[in-house]
Amino acid sequence: MFVFDSVTLIVRIAVDQKHRNAMPGCRRKMSKTDISEFLHICLLCLHLENVLIQDHAVPKEHVDLQSLVLQDDHHFIRDLQDILSDKKSPLTVSEIQACKDILKAHRARTEDSNPSEAVSRNVAAANLEKEELDILLKQMEHDLKTYALWQLKCEDREAAMYHAELAQKTSRHQAIRRNARDLLDMKSPEWRASIKVLEKPETAYSDIRHSVQSLSKLFHCPSSDVAVVTLCNWSASVSKAQTQKNQASVMGACINDSTAPLNIGLMLQPAMSSKRGSLWKEEEAARKVLANSNLNMDTCFCIVFDSKVDLWEMRPGDFLITLSLCWGIF
Repeated sequence: MFVFDSVTLIVRIAVDQKHRNAMPGCRRKMSKTDISEFLHICLLCLHLENVLIQDHAVPKEHVDLQSLVLQDDHHFIRDLQDILSDKKSPLTVSEIQACKDILKAHRARTEDSNPSEAVSRNVAAANLEKEELDILLKQMEHDLKTYALWQLKCEDREAAMYHAELAQKTSRHQAIRRNARDLLDMKSPEWRASIKVLEKPETAYSDIRHSVQSLSKLFHCPSSDVAVVTLCNWSASVSKAQTQKNQASVMGACINDSTAPLNIGLMLQPAMSSKRGSLWKEEEAARKVLANSNLNMDTCFCIVFDSKVDLWEMRPGDFLITLSLCWGIF
């Protein structure tokens, strides 16, 4: 196997030295494996010397790693063995203690011989630290700006969610209003009912006739087929006498109309009175109001309500609501 002359010399000296240090009875020939291992150690030692001389500009007379091998320095040899066993990690000269000592001594000699260069090196190191600090401050400033932008985006997201929810509620409210308006609009196909306030009794029946004509046009039927049911709720007997007269006059006008034979009237008779024993008087007054409007009661029947079970309801007895069916007198 071909090797350098210096390596061959190290191996010979090391082998001879091991033989000389060993006892005469313990001397033996080194195995091929031991020689190969020691050969790799010597090659690595020479490589480290070349690195120190060429890459780090250390004078050759100050680099003497071979003597450590010949002296069987256990620390240096163990470092070399560790490097040989760990082949995946890159070789770093500054990690070896012997090389570190050589570099430290070379740096001290250089600073002693050229102090201005040492000062400039210290200044360069200080400038480098300053640049690192400036970079760190800029990075922190950038992080703060990024955090502020993130907070702004979160606020925008919350505002967008709030406005989206508000828009959804508004659209739903508008749809509900539109559907409710369609239910009360006779021109809409979804019409179900209409609410109209009759302000004056003199014009109430004309308004009712106008609504009947609109229904006949909507359903394409004669106005005589449209029935008008008028209801007077006098069960609580809290209405004024004039109000009852106005309601009865409107009911009489609807029922006594000869062009509308299907019209009927309903009247809820008084069921209670604020004065004891005066209920019959209020019933008689209601019948008189109907008679004065050319109305006659055809059928009367009672609606019986169950007793209330609420604790606040302590009034005794069941209340009877009398429903009277009214016909016109022609």
